[in-house]
Amino acid sequence: MTELIDRVREAVDILDVIGEYVQLKRVGKSYRGLCPFHVEKTPSFYVDPAKGVYHCFGCGASGNVFTFLMEIEGITFREALQRLAKRAGIDIKEERRERPELRLLKETAEFYHRQLYKPDGEKALYYLRERKIPESIISLFNIGYAPPAGTVSYLKNKGFDHSLIIKTGILTDTGKGFRELLRDRLIFPITDEFGRVVGFGGRSLDSSVEPKYINSPESEFFKKGKILYGFYQGKKEIRDKKSVIIVEGYFDVLAMHLVGIKNVCAPMGTALTEDQTQILGKYAEKVYLLFDGDEAGKRAAMRSVKVAMSKGVFPYVALLPRGEDPASLYQKGKSDVVIDTLRNAKNFADFYLAEASSIEEKVRLTKELLEEIEKIDDPVLKNTYIEVLSSVSGIKELQLRNVLAMFEKKFLKKKSEGFSLEMRLVITSLFDNEIREFLSENIDPQDLDDEDAKSILQEFREGKSSEEILTLHPKRKEIIEYAMKYIDLNERVKKDIKSRIKELKFYKERKKIFTKIFEKTEEKDEIEAYLSHIMDLKKKQFRGD
Repeated sequence: MTELIDRVREAVDILDVIGEYVQLKRVGKSYRGLCPFHVEKTPSFYVDPAKGVYHCFGCGASGNVFTFLMEIEGITFREALQRLAKRAGIDIKEERRERPELRLLKETAEFYHRQLYKPDGEKALYYLRERKIPESIISLFNIGYAPPAGTVSYLKNKGFDHSLIIKTGILTDTGKGFRELLRDRLIFPITDEFGRVVGFGGRSLDSSVEPKYINSPESEFFKKGKILYGFYQGKKEIRDKKSVIIVEGYFDVLAMHLVGIKNVCAPMGTALTEDQTQILGKYAEKVYLLFDGDEAGKRAAMRSVKVAMSKGVFPYVALLPRGEDPASLYQKGKSDVVIDTLRNAKNFADFYLAEASSIEEKVRLTKELLEEIEKIDDPVLKNTYIEVLSSVSGIKELQLRNVLAMFEKKFLKKKSEGFSLEMRLVITSLFDNEIREFLSENIDPQDLDDEDAKSILQEFREGKSSEEILTLHPKRKEIIEYAMKYIDLNERVKKDIKSRIKELKFYKERKKIFTKIFEKTEEKDEIEAYLSHIMDLKKKQFRGD
């Protein structure tokens, strides 16, 4: 049922559905209109097609395409699912019976697995034993063996049509006739993020047979740029740890599991794609690129760093000794090298700039990273990247922001078109109780320079709710637009925002001290007490108190 719901949600356009009830106009990356759930004169209803959600800042109505139809039509979830499935041309009965292609692939995977323990599969099983792969891992990943012949006849006996066997890539056209694509190979079933078998990877067991590895041809279900080997098996661990380790091959994934590291997967290529990173971003906040330290591995890491940054997943790079990978080190009994390498992983800037052989090269690589940072919508995440880059490069944050401003061509527009850092932090607090309490505890309204930020924080102190403040605020429209465009809170982002609030507190305290020094230089003891206090604050900031 979950797979069906996901398939329907992906197939329908939330803008098209809501657009039948609400006149929507584009505002940044969102769409705005009058809320259909309450009477209003000023539009406060927003739809974010990228996230597949809607939210009304007036009445608080929010949800996805299913909840919208349920609320607007007064129907049940099942009825909403049926209507949307019909709209997308999806036959619910057929989906529940499972697509014949997927049934065939699942049946083939089970057939290959059983063949591993038949006489023909002895050499494949021996090879796995040689690579120190135990039964538990063979079973978890459903590893198998494709015999020299017999797969097609087995599938036909199971009732699968010849054309379907060709369509799924089990049979391939050589130009001189059809043959079984993966015959006489060790088989790695490849699953999507929902655990459905969508294709296969096959490794040659004969050193004279090339290529060593081949995959099923691309199909409706198997698109290499959207699939990650081992993701399904490691999904729970990835979600729990909020981090994922990317390795290069099938055996690397297995080796990591064997040393107890399960939040791992491998792209179906040499570097991460945007689609793969989009999937990872649903579950992980950090990605560790664990690649071979040779030139090819470095190039793949550099490409993957850029993709991860653009998708808001913080990248780290851990390069193994040249010519080594997790599988080879596991075989040699040196998995501790893998663990140490991960422990000493470099952040994206450390890795990227380490490749510079001259000042000119360093400048060029810094600009490359800034170009990626410019693509990020989330202002807090963008600030984090700039801070890290500044720390590593030795270039002041202000200088980096100036370069970034040239890329954006809008950063230096007149002040009325944007919000100050103080105002951005206060706006964020309007939409999250935890941030609001943290801000109120740490910042005195009278210490703020931005009058709008000062007034909102003061109203919080007086006990007013976010809704009351927003409803009456003269810049309500601009605040809501900013919120829909930039605010996307998760635990990592909240942590970053709290860090910014601590920094703001520190600078305000420092400003007070300097003012006191200039105004009352004769009060030496009091000034020293203030300085001591501010140093304590700074130490706490560095400790993360």
